[in-house]
Amino acid sequence: MPEIYTVKIVNTGEIFSPSEQKGPLWEKALEASRGITHAVCLCRQGDDPRTVAIKLSPNKKYYLARYGATHHHRKDCRFYGLNPTQSGRQGYTQQAVLEQADGSLAIKLARSLSPPRGAVEANLKAVQQSRSAQGVRRSAMGLGGLLDLLWEEADLNQWNSGTSKRWDLKTGTLLLRQAERIHVGSHTLDKALLLPAFKETPEATRNLKIVEKARKSGLRLIVIAPLAKFDESRDSWADTNVETAQPLQMLLGTSYGTPKMMLTAASRTAVQSSYHNEIAAWKRDEKLYAIAQFVLRDKKTKYPNEADVADVLEVCLLHLSERFIPLDSSYEEAIEKLLTEAKRSFIKPLRYEADDEVFPDFWLLDMGCDYPMEVFGMDTEDYQTRKDQKFKIYSDIKKYPSGWWYWDALTKGKIPELPSPPVVEPKEP
Repeated sequence: MPEIYTVKIVNTGEIFSPSEQKGPLWEKALEASRGITHAVCLCRQGDDPRTVAIKLSPNKKYYLARYGATHHHRKDCRFYGLNPTQSGRQGYTQQAVLEQADGSLAIKLARSLSPPRGAVEANLKAVQQSRSAQGVRRSAMGLGGLLDLLWEEADLNQWNSGTSKRWDLKTGTLLLRQAERIHVGSHTLDKALLLPAFKETPEATRNLKIVEKARKSGLRLIVIAPLAKFDESRDSWADTNVETAQPLQMLLGTSYGTPKMMLTAASRTAVQSSYHNEIAAWKRDEKLYAIAQFVLRDKKTKYPNEADVADVLEVCLLHLSERFIPLDSSYEEAIEKLLTEAKRSFIKPLRYEADDEVFPDFWLLDMGCDYPMEVFGMDTEDYQTRKDQKFKIYSDIKKYPSGWWYWDALTKGKIPELPSPPVVEPKEP
């Protein structure tokens, strides 16, 4: 379970121990400092600054939020996060994603939120042009990268024994908090983002208002929501044997206030070829989230109450465990479940749009140092080359003093025993 460490309010010098971070005095200190200063987490001393932000939640509660170089926190600290070099995030330039002084992020999307002027954009053209040659970092972020960014910033790729249960609306709230601090051009992402919602809830009202504003402004919107449970008779867009030039509906679940999402033949082909494994998992009744960017169709003026319909420009999919941890394979699914049942603390590093960056399938957080975990499940020549590369990297005792763990699923059917965490993790003064 993440530890709560002592924090200091910078402008007043007030220090609050873990037991003091609640109650009227704590709330008053945060209220007086919000918008004026920030706090510093004291989980370590004599290291780079570990700044934390003072925020106000929608229900008017003050709280601390991480930002900045989160990998400088202790691994058991509630504000800890991966170094960008430990995930696919390393594959972007600062032009694509830039952390600003106030802890917010400025990103450049491959397809902007504002429609192009004076020309019709070719389907997926912007995204295709953003894909750089192997080994070259991207200067723009695609839609799938954006979903990974939000998931990582919301800590939804982390789990430990103290993590509370997750569900769609809670996940949407966590994503919204991050979207509010992400700038895309002249907009913050939350102004163009639809999220999970049930009918007659504040979340649904918010979705409807964003759609209404977009109809006036022409803004291209983004929706993040789970796919509705697979129905073979309805979800023909996922069937590669269906041949029709007519747009087909992609039905989202828990998405009240979101327009009817229509996929063209081109967008269907793109998602089928890129997300074959994810679609197969969805057909097995496993959780799948979608992120889609779309434009609203014009309404017939004589039918003002007609339901909104949208044409999808691009859609990306994310396979999730029951705990909303992203998964890249059935082997990872088995490891994620094993780690959870063993009550271990871990992070699933996200791939973003990385092609050749090296990072493990999981990072174990309760070993007192960086501890990689790998699952090897393919036998192609390129995969073997990458496998050999990882063996060399992770065998560096100076970098990984406790070693590393791996499961070669093709040669060893049984999952190896998990490493034991140290009895007492040494704490720095």
